[in-house]
Amino acid sequence: MYRVSTNMPNDDFRYRMLRQDNSVSQTENKISSSNRITNLRDDPIAAAHSTRLKSNITRMERYDRNIDYTKGRYQEVEGYLDETLNIVHRLRELSVQGATGTYGEDDREMMAVEVNELLNQLVTVANTTSTDGRALFGGTDREGQPFEVFMSRVPKLQSAAITEVNYLGNIQENKVEIAEGSYVPVDFRGNDVFWSEQHQIFGPRDVQDYVVQEDTFFTVDGVTVSLKAGDNINNIVDRINGSTAAVKAEVDPVSGALNMKTTIAHQIWLDEPENATVLKDLGLIKAVGKPPLNLSGDVMSSGGSLFDTVIALRDGLLNNDAEQIGGSVLAGLSSSLDTVLGKMADLGAVGERLDVTQNRLTKAVVDTQSWDSGLTDTDMTEAVTRLKMLEYVQQATYRASSQIWQKSLMDFLR
Repeated sequence: MYRVSTNMPNDDFRYRMLRQDNSVSQTENKISSSNRITNLRDDPIAAAHSTRLKSNITRMERYDRNIDYTKGRYQEVEGYLDETLNIVHRLRELSVQGATGTYGEDDREMMAVEVNELLNQLVTVANTTSTDGRALFGGTDREGQPFEVFMSRVPKLQSAAITEVNYLGNIQENKVEIAEGSYVPVDFRGNDVFWSEQHQIFGPRDVQDYVVQEDTFFTVDGVTVSLKAGDNINNIVDRINGSTAAVKAEVDPVSGALNMKTTIAHQIWLDEPENATVLKDLGLIKAVGKPPLNLSGDVMSSGGSLFDTVIALRDGLLNNDAEQIGGSVLAGLSSSLDTVLGKMADLGAVGERLDVTQNRLTKAVVDTQSWDSGLTDTDMTEAVTRLKMLEYVQQATYRASSQIWQKSLMDFLR
């Protein structure tokens, strides 16, 4: 006699036990990772929401790091602006003293020595670099010093002194994103910060009959001014005045020349493509050279940098010229003081904006993390309870299967 049997019940038991083991394993993984979604199929909708939320958290954390970097940059600049402010205050005091009749020629010469030292320190501040090696006041120009210094012998001074300071940086600005679509600058233009008064340039020739020959453009302070063929000088003036550049243009009623004047204290920056000739035809810039050193030699200008004003103060003291010291020099220093104070106020305003934005981001990150946690985190109480239940069922299943499938002699008879 042969015993007839089948493996079907055995296979079925094995399948059920493997499923039981898998359930225990999955529950243990969820408890150890604190995440109830280990595979997308666990909860596709929650997984999709969680992916978007994590992406938002990453982006907000990037904004937060951008704000920290910008704050550090601003703190550096604020420290040097504060030093500049103290120097200008002292220069103004010396200017007031030098303009009075209570001081003699020898006294003014001693004042000039101090002014010369303060001038050297101003140039040092203007050419300073940040902790990451970038020029603080050169715009986006990271290489070299933003201000070029020329020195020569000055009568009544024992050594060579600064006689000219030119800005070699640029007027571009890098901006960082501190929130969705919200940007703040992290670069500072030296020909704004260290400028005394409104800059004016006066064209050298009558241009009332000028007509643009072809479509072209030029830039004023980095702002594009587009022109069309047939535009006359009045159209050019309107385009400049209608741009976002802090410059106003007009045709001189007497000479017929094109004149420009800044609306805030800074240096006018004119440029055009190599194949364009409008500014050259108007006699404002040379055929070669880059701004701000590309102004035509025939152009007259007024308003200078803080360095020009300090040099004038030193030379006025050396020449015993109380009238110059108490006039144009004192006015220039007062204007420079206003400029520096204005820049510090701007820094403070942007800094306050950064604080408000960072506080909002901090709260938004916490709220988003909490939202994501509610979608994906494991409920520990429920998971542990389920694990215990599965373990009891698993143990019972093993005990039952061991009792049902005990081997006997008949299992080996064929």
